[in-house]
Amino acid sequence: MSAKVKILLVDDKENNLKALAAVLDNENYQLLMARSGKEAIRYTLMEDDIAFIILDVQMPGMDGFETAELIQSRTKTANIPFIFLTAAFLDEDSIDKGYQVGAFDYILKPVLPAILKSKVAIFVRLFKLNQEKLKLEVSFEVERSEILSQQVKSENKRLSDVVEVLTELNQSLKIQQRELSDELKTQNIKRPDEHNLMIRNASLIEKITSLSTSLGKKSIN
Repeated sequence: MSAKVKILLVDDKENNLKALAAVLDNENYQLLMARSGKEAIRYTLMEDDIAFIILDVQMPGMDGFETAELIQSRTKTANIPFIFLTAAFLDEDSIDKGYQVGAFDYILKPVLPAILKSKVAIFVRLFKLNQEKLKLEVSFEVERSEILSQQVKSENKRLSDVVEVLTELNQSLKIQQRELSDELKTQNIKRPDEHNLMIRNASLIEKITSLSTSLGKKSIN
């Protein structure tokens, strides 16, 4: 069963809140009701995943514009959309101010149930689509992380195999060098070509040892 969609209703008059709640009575909605701007802000900070807010413009103390501005200024609540409720026609400056603080729409009082239900349904649909989008993004990031992890493991295994081969080769060359050195000591012969071969082998061993160590560090990282 999917979680209920949280809708915050804000109006300083109890009767208005009850009227809004009656219109929006729906088993799929969880209606939160605040009697002031301060109470509305507390709700937005305490509750997670509020879909949107229906906010009265004309309230004593902190009005709807101030409330909206404060909600929009906080990172946790900045993306919550809201609809303004107003009992009177607003002048052009007031309407512009509402949109500037983030209003998505206006509804005039007395509220017509059909209009309110229709607009709320649109916001609920947008909220659900956004939630699905977020889930897909999280799923994609998890899958991408798993793929990268597998690639790193594969590369480390490959490097580990290379280090193992080089280590074996290094050991083999050391054995050959010791055998050749012992043979020369036994024969007490210092042939230039064999002496040069020993030097080249020693240099090669040193390079392989250095390469093995370097690849070993990369594999561990």
